[in-house]
Amino acid sequence: PLRKPGSILITMSINEGADFSSNGLQFEYLDEPSVARVVPSQGLAHGGASVTLYGASFSSSSDLMCRFGTVSVSRTLWVSPSVVVCTAPQSKGGNVSIEVSNNGVEFTRTGLRFSYVEVRPWSLIPSRGSVSGGSTVTILGAQ
Repeated sequence: PLRKPGSILITMSINEGADFSSNGLQFEYLDEPSVARVVPSQGLAHGGASVTLYGASFSSSSDLMCRFGTVSVSRTLWVSPSVVVCTAPQSKGGNVSIEVSNNGVEFTRTGLRFSYVEVRPWSLIPSRGSVSGGSTVTILGAQ
């Protein structure tokens, strides 16, 4: 059933409701989070980029996490109900979905993408120059 945000006490019965446990566990109903924008939308494949997600209904809890593709990231910083910062994990490159969860289990399904860019070899010509400056340096590499 639909509920308003808030907590309820869950108790248990093992005899079809005749008796209930004297102690219970708290369950919290939260608004469903949503993600509207991801900044930056790309990062290096070795990971480590701070990625800011803008949206709504982000919960300040230890269960808050981001997911890049199939990799969940618990290193998530709650900034406000509309801003969360996640650290991108390492990836092989390419595009992955980026989602957020308030409970660590149920993630948004916004379809927003994060692109991993692989580091390509590059070189400098020349690779040395005078301490007085003035050297023209060419950077070679593939995109």
